Amino acid sequence: MNANSSSRFGLLKAALLFMGSSFFAYCLCLSVHETGHYLSETILGGSPRGIALNPFGENYVIYLGASGTPLRRAINGFSGPFFTVLIGVMVSLLLWRRRAPVLLPLLMVGSTSLITESVGMILGMIDVRGDWARVMQFGIPAGILGLLAVVMLIAGCIWMLQLLPLTGIRSQDPFWRKLVVFLAGIPVLLLCAVIYQTLFGGDYYIPAWGGPSLMENLRKARTIQLGVSIVLTTIVTSLHKPLFPWLDRLSHTPVGQVRWRDTLIAIGLGAAIVIIQLVFFNDPTAQVLP
Repeated sequence: MNANSSSRFGLLKAALLFMGSSFFAYCLCLSVHETGHYLSETILGGSPRGIALNPFGENYVIYLGASGTPLRRAINGFSGPFFTVLIGVMVSLLLWRRRAPVLLPLLMVGSTSLITESVGMILGMIDVRGDWARVMQFGIPAGILGLLAVVMLIAGCIWMLQLLPLTGIRSQDPFWRKLVVFLAGIPVLLLCAVIYQTLFGGDYYIPAWGGPSLMENLRKARTIQLGVSIVLTTIVTSLHKPLFPWLDRLSHTPVGQVRWRDTLIAIGLGAAIVIIQLVFFNDPTAQVLP
């Protein structure tokens, strides 16, 4: 076992590096997603007033106009996920040849965009809400969207496995070490969302929706997502060792020598983007319900 992975704080550095990178990549994807909606609505002649962002709550374009034609709603629904995947994949691919632990926050944007948007697509088809519900209402078959979601999810998970060595974790390392690192990512973020909604959440009337956002419903949704993320993370982690020979031939990623500087940069970026979204991207039109 190399010096990095066998050091006293090797696992701690790996988990914190992955956690900070995951928070940053996820929040950046949220920003790009809503920016895609905002731009498409503007191009189509709408008058969006801004973007509401909360990594632990709701994210949407602040828009008080009419909903528009089915085609306009479908384009608007498609634009957010499309813009997220396009920008995320481009950013990560541009940095792929220079991959190193310090660049992990940006390198994770591509895989995170594929995973989050594919999961969002599946959930949207199940509860018939959100972006992909508008696409389906225009007449796009659910089977085609479901197949696309599965392909995106598999691609995102494979990509994420390719990034694991940058945290200092090797294919020969025990399953539990890999699981600890992966669980420090999106599952921890969703756990923070559940805690945030429990301690600080409230019920709001959101004019952009024409309806309420209830804290209890949002907390339940994040709890379900937390459970799904833990199951998915465990499955993906268990596949790392048997898939490693193929993954290594596909694109060899050297095991990173993680330094505390790399970890602190990732934690700093993750914390900064969370704070920025919570402080500066609120919805001034939202009304607290009694």
